[in-house]
Amino acid sequence: MNKKFRGKGFGDKLIKRFENTGIKKGYVSFYLHVYKSNRAAIKFYKRNGYKFKEAKKKIKYKIMTKTI
Repeated sequence: MNKKFRGKGFGDKLIKRFENTGIKKGYVSFYLHVYKSNRAAIKFYKRNGYKFKEAKKKIKYKIMTKTI
């Protein structure tokens, strides 16, 4: 997300809408890829309940999951 929009709650609203849409469709878990170097995104996803899933060490990204 563009830096000027960070810290205003837009990301939280967006991810909640994404998750609620998935729940309505019957999904019980979500997963995503995030670059290991993207600390801000990792912090954001952790704050929203996502956890790391084991990933291969040579890959530049990590997999994060959340079960509802």
